[in-house]
Amino acid sequence: MERVAVFQDRKISYDSKPPFNPDRRYPELDSEIGSNKCYTTIREVFRMMGFDKKNYGKVGWNPLKRFISPGQRVLIKPNFVQDFHPDGRDIFSVIVHGSFLRPIVDYAWKALSGKGEIIIGDASETYADFEKVLELTGTREMVESLSKKGINIRIEDFRRKITIRENDIIVGEVVTDAGYRIIDLGKQSMFRGYLKNPGRIADADYRLKTGSKHHGERTNEYCISQEALKADVIINVPKLKTHKKAGITVCMKNLIGINADKNYLPHYLYGDRFCGGDEVPDPGCFGRMTIRTANAVVRYLVNRHTGKFFSILMKPVKKAKKSGKGKVLDDLYGIMGHDVRAGSWHGNDTLWRTIIDINRAIMYSDVSGKMKDDKQRRMLCIVDGITAGEGEGPMETIPRHCGIAICSENPVKCDIAAARLMGFDPRRIKSAENSFQIKKYPLAKGRDFTIVTNNPDWKRSVTYDKSLKFIPPKGWKGHLEAKNGV
Repeated sequence: MERVAVFQDRKISYDSKPPFNPDRRYPELDSEIGSNKCYTTIREVFRMMGFDKKNYGKVGWNPLKRFISPGQRVLIKPNFVQDFHPDGRDIFSVIVHGSFLRPIVDYAWKALSGKGEIIIGDASETYADFEKVLELTGTREMVESLSKKGINIRIEDFRRKITIRENDIIVGEVVTDAGYRIIDLGKQSMFRGYLKNPGRIADADYRLKTGSKHHGERTNEYCISQEALKADVIINVPKLKTHKKAGITVCMKNLIGINADKNYLPHYLYGDRFCGGDEVPDPGCFGRMTIRTANAVVRYLVNRHTGKFFSILMKPVKKAKKSGKGKVLDDLYGIMGHDVRAGSWHGNDTLWRTIIDINRAIMYSDVSGKMKDDKQRRMLCIVDGITAGEGEGPMETIPRHCGIAICSENPVKCDIAAARLMGFDPRRIKSAENSFQIKKYPLAKGRDFTIVTNNPDWKRSVTYDKSLKFIPPKGWKGHLEAKNGV
């Protein structure tokens, strides 16, 4: 039976000293001693998974050799979504820390036996300062140090487009030289039969024209990073946190970051269900009128003015949020009849389809972007839950120190286990639940798996009473929680 390993030690925290050398000497690694306790976490989940079991504790222990062969290209895909926390809280409830990545790099390099390449890459938000992310996480300094020691490792920014801002105002957009391939799932997409009006698609930048251009009944395109497609093995390293539109963002949602252009990603459909959308619950007549008016204004400004004028108008709103007056804005939305907005609720019937499509695209597409019947690369999932995020994720998270790492060979089952640990009903996570219905380009075979853990409360099953009881996003309260146990 497939395993999902969960190791918890609340005493473990991130190291603050790049390049994040291990806090003790391990027989299988040749490294200088530092203060990084995350090595214990990663070693333990590998041991629980049974990787190279016969050699554990010996010089020859090589836990990732079953996934990685010498000469291959390994992509480590962390969640590096943005470089700041909107509320000024701990940024590491939003993004993965470099000290969590370091032991993964070491074990991947050991499996490569000095022959091959490691890439750390992500497509952050278009407005994110990627270099600042690398600085905050210590990843740039870590990679430079390891490169000097002969490890063939580099960092890649997968983004095809980057928004240029001056004083929080959008002043333009730069098209990068990041390589990509357009992958069309066509009628095999999860959007087949769903998009009766593609003109309602809301993508990452509120532009209707781009979303409807790439998705419909016959065409469903994604802009996938060429670096990701070149990888023989992907080590998927998400953050354990909630998500306003998807319920949670763990392994499956993290792969959105291999898409090089956010405007290929449907997030929700404009309007409420009575007019063919899933943006909000039924807001009533007055709310419906205000939503339509607001959407029309936003779309006009973004489509006609490249977002510049729109960002100027939004500047005082952002200042209000940063000054702690954001609740006033939320109350105003509530008065207008749509306290939950932009598809940020459990009725979002769009984003889960995008998530599943992206997962299938990266697993079944060859390097040229053509979908094949067999999986084209291997994947291992390692979740960073040392500091996790609850509440209004994925950006406005409430930091939660959990001291957890989760490991699995399957992103669907890893997400189900993560949901249980968070105190959520995994059947409510549509991206995971609907993955079991796929016949062409499947992501999981059978629902069965076992959780292997050092926490005695989780060894037989994870009940709600023994779970971490995460705070769900407000649009999911009363729906996502595992009320009757898990």
